[in-house]
Parts: sequence; structure tokens; C-alpha cells
Amino acid sequence: MIQLGAQRLLITGGEPLMRQDLFELLNHAHAFGIDNIGLLTNGWLIDGSKARKLTNCLQSIGVSLDGASAATHDKIRGLGSFNKVCQAIALLSASLPVSVYITVSAVNYYELDKIIKLARHLGASFVHVSEINLAGRARLSLDLFALSHNQQAILRQFASSMTQKSKPDIRCTVDLSSVYLSAEGLVYACSEAGVTKPDLYLADITEQKSWHQLETLAQPATVCSPTFCCYQTYTGIDISFCLNTNSPCPMLLERSN
Repeated sequence: MIQLGAQRLLITGGEPLMRQDLFELLNHAHAFGIDNIGLLTNGWLIDGSKARKLTNCLQSIGVSLDGASAATHDKIRGLGSFNKVCQAIALLSASLPVSVYITVSAVNYYELDKIIKLARHLGASFVHVSEINLAGRARLSLDLFALSHNQQAILRQFASSMTQKSKPDIRCTVDLSSVYLSAEGLVYACSEAGVTKPDLYLADITEQKSWHQLETLAQPATVCSPTFCCYQTYTGIDISFCLNTNSPCPMLLERSN
């Protein structure tokens, strides 16, 4: 990816800090010229020492917070995780821009306002709220996670009141300015494609022939026409909302056909 011109790296999981070689990988990325590196973590493994090491390696970090109390957050993330994530946000925000990622479901939507206030109190510089994607394992627990139509309506009203700026027509293009790389080495246009249509990958970096595919896709002449994103987003100065719609991703439909 570096040979193809990658300039920014965002590492997600699973949990990146479970890797024993994480800091080796971060230093490796720096050595190859990537100066903008971010990481998304659940905060469980962050103590003072790791916070200092991450500060030296990263330009930004995202931390998942799904409750304003231990009762709610731990129900989703595991017993004891609330105290750990609060400590992690406080430690990291002292020296890094911290974005708090909140996934809204029926479990926690009623205390969303309190979660946002807690994130800011702990030092977060930005809050990103996403409505749960009912795919993968979440699809097995729809009765627990799925928001009702009334709850979705309330969530949209809240998003609008928090941002005062709606962008329902966010455009996306498959131009490799940003891609999602799975743990298996599969390249997707975005994480939505990787989760909902795992067979529609753009290339497999473990196969030599894929290098030519990626180089071809990266050429301006092969960029797909702009399409409308299947998510509805609301943006504010220090907060954004990414909410589900009933519209399928047009890019995925095009590739399916």
C-alpha cells in the first residue's frame, strides 16, 4: 500500500493492542514515510506507559465508549471495561487528540446525551456517533440491538439538534484515496463493503496479480462516477452522526450486477 502512495494509516480491530508487535508495526510505517497514523481501541489495555508510547507513535486515536455508566457500557463491552475506557480517554487526551466512537443501539440510545457529555468531560476533542450496523454477529441479536422506528426517529431529531447541519447526500468514489484493508489482506472501497458484501473486494494484496489491479484502479481514468453514500450523516464542529438509511450502497449494487 505504501508503494501505491498510501499517506495515512488507521489501524482498527478487533483490538490492535492485543498484537505484541503493534509498536514495531507503527515504527515500520513511520520508517516508510507514513506520517499520519491513527488507531481505534476499546481502551482496555491502556495504562500510563502505553499511553506515552502511543503518544510518540500516533497523530490521533479513537476510543470506543458505549455507555455513560458501567451498567450500560459493560453490558456491551464486558465487565470492568467502563472504568478502563474512562481511564484511557483521560490519559490519552492529555497529549493526543482523542475521538470517542459511540455505537448507538437499543441498549444505550436512551443515554446518548449523557455518553457525549461524559466523553467531553474526559477530554475527547471529537465525538463520532454511529447507528449500529445490523450485520455480522449483531444480526444474531436483533431483539437486543435493533432500534425501533420510534427510536430511530428520536435519534435523527437528536442528531439534527446537535449539529444543525445535515448532509444526507455525502458522495463517495472508488478512487483508492481511502480504502478498507481486512485482516485477510482484502481491499474494499470502505468498511461497509467489507462487512455487508465480503465477496466484493477490489483486490487481494496477498496475490501478486492484485498489484496490477490496484495500480489500475488508482488511475484517474478508471475512477467510478460519484454515487450517494447509503448512510445519512450529520456534522457539527466537534461531533458527527452516521445513521442508517433504507438505501443500499449504489456502488455495491453496481459491482453486484
